[in-house]
Amino acid sequence: MKDFPGYDEALALVKGAGEIVDRMASAEEASGYKQFVVDLTEHVANAAGEGFMGGGEKVSPAEVEYLDTLKNTLGMS
Repeated sequence: MKDFPGYDEALALVKGAGEIVDRMASAEEASGYKQFVVDLTEHVANAAGEGFMGGGEKVSPAEVEYLDTLKNTLGMS
């Protein structure tokens, strides 16, 4: 997944957004925003599976790695 075009840039943008929210919002609002981003990403990862007609594995190992990286980037782990 790290070879995906824009991978590093996307994480940098997410990190920047998280830092802005940390500065501008309450801790509860910042946590809610970060959880929303992670939930949305997990929803997208679960939307389609691999294999015939999407019946295979729902979340690939690369997607799991990205979700972990995203959580780390947002300071959620």
